[in-house]
Amino acid sequence: MQELELNYPTTKGKVYSEEEDRYLLCRLNHYGMRADDVYERIKKDITEFPVFRFDWFFKSRSPQELQRRCNTLLGMIEKEAETKLEEIKVKGSSSRGKKRGIEELQKSEKVSRSSTPASATPASSAPAKRPYKKKKT
Repeated sequence: MQELELNYPTTKGKVYSEEEDRYLLCRLNHYGMRADDVYERIKKDITEFPVFRFDWFFKSRSPQELQRRCNTLLGMIEKEAETKLEEIKVKGSSSRGKKRGIEELQKSEKVSRSSTPASATPASSAPAKRPYKKKKT
């Protein structure tokens, strides 16, 4: 969660901190988006969490405001993911050669391999051995 980078648009008035946004997303993930009273649960968690003990702005948000903020955050994450996907597509299409898949590589290896076994190679390709010398006794 620490790696998540959100591009905050410029807004007027009080805004949520990154720590608050991370907490909202973690709690939303914990309870699931489909839970009936997810935002009421998150509101309760905020009031009980010691890190936000003196954060009156965050503690005073209603469940509806928390829901709007979570929806905004999810939209921002979705846009970021789409942007990264587009960057990957652009980088992939701008490369010079076409990348081959693993299946194509395996097929080309089978075709290009020699059909002669390794033991049938000529002796000249083997490294020369020193002749064995007998010790004089």
